[in-house]
Amino acid sequence: MLASCGSTPDAGRGPAPECAPQVCHSTGDCDAVLGHGKWTWDGSSCHEFYASGCGLEGADCARLFDSEEACAAAYLECGAGR
Repeated sequence: MLASCGSTPDAGRGPAPECAPQVCHSTGDCDAVLGHGKWTWDGSSCHEFYASGCGLEGADCARLFDSEEACAAAYLECGAGR
């Protein structure tokens, strides 16, 4: 079960790890559009992912979502879709 965003054992530590933003960003100075049609969690809501570069890098790049609905369902307990 995911912890609710904002409910952390100690104040000031930030959101629970399950509600933390997904990590994926572009690398290089290329004009290619990357991740077109994918969705990502930014720590408080789902939004369409857009990056421009030569490639993608980050722990969550392989876990981007195919739809806003899929993202919201995965992060429902963090406040997505409200």
